[in-house]
Amino acid sequence: MQITNNKGNQLGDYLKNFVAPYYEGVPEKNDLLERITQDSGNKKYSRKFFTGRYYIDEVKGKQVCKLKDLNKFPNIDSKKFKEQVYPTDSEVHKKAEAEIKSLIDRFKSNDSPAAQDLKKLLENSEVVFRVKNNWNYPNGSCAFKAGKGNKKNQIVICISNLEALNKQDALPEILAHELGHAVDFSKRPPELRDKYMDGTETAVDMYASSLLAHAGITERGFSDFMGNDYDDRIKAGKDTQMLFTPDGGYRRNNFRETRKCLDEYLSKIFPQRNKQQTDEQKKANKILTLQGIRSKMSPKKMHNTSPTPMRTMPNRSGGRD
Repeated sequence: MQITNNKGNQLGDYLKNFVAPYYEGVPEKNDLLERITQDSGNKKYSRKFFTGRYYIDEVKGKQVCKLKDLNKFPNIDSKKFKEQVYPTDSEVHKKAEAEIKSLIDRFKSNDSPAAQDLKKLLENSEVVFRVKNNWNYPNGSCAFKAGKGNKKNQIVICISNLEALNKQDALPEILAHELGHAVDFSKRPPELRDKYMDGTETAVDMYASSLLAHAGITERGFSDFMGNDYDDRIKAGKDTQMLFTPDGGYRRNNFRETRKCLDEYLSKIFPQRNKQQTDEQKKANKILTLQGIRSKMSPKKMHNTSPTPMRTMPNRSGGRD
């Protein structure tokens, strides 16, 4: 069944219909889908203080913006690209790629709609992972190029060097989010693939939350980081808006609310889930404590130790952060 918002907006409808299958059976499904609509306007729509690299052909307040850079795809063999990432034969790259592949195996370990769509995507795609050497905050990006004819899709996913930032616990949410962008772009009609849409980041966060919940993965390092950065900015009286994406407080709450509803629903279906989740969380917390990421005295609070505020930007090469 197609979901139509009050304005009958084609793009808003697409995003809600994209997310809806991942919350089938969840009692709060319709309320959660409204979060996609509510994210409109809670962001910056221009980047005058930058180099003008991003271009918008419609004014703030419209739901559709066309970004010229979304039509580009990175040349991973170019000198410029290679200068911005760790070499593929480096220990940093090898370790990160191994962790990424291990997580993807966990993402695919069930038959949920989110996992099924990911499996289908990966079967028809060539995926490249790289670790950026010039990001000093937890972040990720996804570039997608649809395959034509018998050719496979091409996907390039980049992440920060999370180990150097002492934020390894951010990887599950970052990776699930970036893979969500690829799933989203693979499902879009061709005419929508170079469009920025209000609600996209929220919709992809909701996909990621479903993917993580069904895989039983509980780490929340990325959403906690975004939320803590938001809290720090509120306390300091600083601007909390980010470019083309809702503020960190909104995204943290989106992850929390969707995950709470998913866990409650899944616990009713799978009675053993509560015990399994509790045991896994205890194990994860112990590992994080030993790594020095989480304080024993304050297990729920993780502070932003990055000198640069987290910013999520449009990817110049076909995807979105």
